[in-house]
This record gives sequence, structure tokens and C-alpha cells, in this order.
Amino acid sequence: MSKEGQGKIMGAIIAKCWADEAFKQKLLADPTTVLKAEGAKVPAGITVKAMENTDTVFHLVIPAKPSSKLSDDELGEVAGGSSSCTPPNPGNPSCEMDIMPQCQPLDLCTQSDLCANNDLIT
Repeated sequence: MSKEGQGKIMGAIIAKCWADEAFKQKLLADPTTVLKAEGAKVPAGITVKAMENTDTVFHLVIPAKPSSKLSDDELGEVAGGSSSCTPPNPGNPSCEMDIMPQCQPLDLCTQSDLCANNDLIT
């Protein structure tokens, strides 16, 4: 599946969570099963943990350490201060994400602020 297709699925899942509390609770309880049921690709051997940001709780996700030396271009993509990854804006196709999105360096702010400002990069 293309990153664009995976991003659209993830956006639809986030939108469904916002609209359906029972669905959100299922996703939080068993994310791998729910993601697969919704058509998202979850590679074998990958454990998925779903957490919800709130007005008072912000989850900082630290990406896995690369197994090899990064090129200058790759290093430029990950350098630059703290990052905040949030769900895409489901109505904005330029806000795409894979299971682990890449994000621009941001100040900490609310989830709705981030989506409204389209701070995710593709």
C-alpha cells in the first residue's frame, strides 16, 4: 500500500475516533486488530500502542534509534529540536501519516491547534 493510501486510512481512523467513542475505546484497547480491520497495514512483528493526547496530557514519542549511520540528508530530516506528532487533519490530503509520522519541530500546543495549522509534513 502506498504512503498516500495508508495516510488516508489513518486519517479516516482518527476521524472515526473523534466521532465514535466506542470505536476509540476499541482502538485504545486493541490497536493492531482495529487498524487491520480498518485496512491499515501493520507489519508482522510490530507491536502497536495507541494513546490519546488530552488538554492536560501530551505524549512525546521518541523514534527508534537508527541501526546505521544517517546520511546528511537523513540527519537534516530528523534534526532541529523537539517534535510533536499528532493525527492528520482528515479533511486535508496534504496531512498524511504512516504508523509513525514525520513532523516538523513544534512548540507544545494542543492537538486541535496542530491539526488546524497543518503542522504535519509529508
